[in-house]
Amino acid sequence: MNCSPFATAVFLTLIACISQADSTTTPSAQLPPLKLYTEEWPPITYSENNKPKGYAVELIQKILTMQNQKLNIQVVPWARGWKMITTEPNIVLFTMTLTPQRQQQFTLIGPVAIGQTNFYATWNSQIEINTLEDIRRIAKVGVYRDAVEQQLLEAHNFNNLVIVSKPVYSAQQLVQGRIDLWCTADLTIDSILKKANIPANIIKRVFTLNENLLYIAFSKGTHPAIINNWHQRLQQLHQNGWMKKLHQNWLPLTQYPKTIEKLTPSDLKVH
Repeated sequence: MNCSPFATAVFLTLIACISQADSTTTPSAQLPPLKLYTEEWPPITYSENNKPKGYAVELIQKILTMQNQKLNIQVVPWARGWKMITTEPNIVLFTMTLTPQRQQQFTLIGPVAIGQTNFYATWNSQIEINTLEDIRRIAKVGVYRDAVEQQLLEAHNFNNLVIVSKPVYSAQQLVQGRIDLWCTADLTIDSILKKANIPANIIKRVFTLNENLLYIAFSKGTHPAIINNWHQRLQQLHQNGWMKKLHQNWLPLTQYPKTIEKLTPSDLKVH
């Protein structure tokens, strides 16, 4: 079939545009698949009947659907997920609290949720905390192994930490009098107490350490095209209101993120 030069030019331009669009929005099928890890941290992420559940799980699953991908999400102890993302490429670990140290290690997209890192005591405790330095005088502070609370406190040279493999153990230790304070995130404390069969009204917040911004983290060595695609999909869900609706369903009383960003070690910023 003969075509005019004008028609040929239009056709070639259209093909080029389509190819360019595909290259920026769809990861190459030849790139290695991601391995996805999360933890027991309800209602953000958890397992039920051996299936991953929770706010961030649904968000990740939506992104995978948009990409026409079927990848398994493994719910593992945080320490195992941390080991994977710090030693292997093509690992996704979610959700991860943003710290300057972690931004030096990973590429992160988000935030997908915002909360606080708090110290909690029993309702009848006489402990008063006004500064972080006050906590040095506390005998025992419970933290979750390799979680941000342990990392932040160890970075400040705290040596009074009682480290556990599951957050529920710290809750139990607190009400049993085996620790004096428990450092954890406000986003998940109600679910942890419920799992431990501990009434929420016997726990009180005594000090806020910092704001808690939660991101999706990618290990070093993950192809930039893959990360860019995830970033674009997450931005889409934020802009079209899908993510906000999901957030209101799971976390109705917490702050919703205003923007979605991609953070890399090269553009380190402190929140």
